[in-house]
Amino acid sequence: MKNKDDLNKVFQNCFNRGCTPEQLQDFIDRVRCYWMDHPEMIALIDDLEVKYITSLGEGKEV
Repeated sequence: MKNKDDLNKVFQNCFNRGCTPEQLQDFIDRVRCYWMDHPEMIALIDDLEVKYITSLGEGKEV
């Protein structure tokens, strides 16, 4: 992933495809590991995790 917009698009794509919370969490864990040396990306991942996991649990669109 090149930048923050790409990461947001990938999260949205996972959500749109109907990924389960477990699948999304697995993706989040892998992305977090990949970006572990970039604090600004980890902060974005944390924000997206809360946004999408919460939405999946509530059945809402993001």
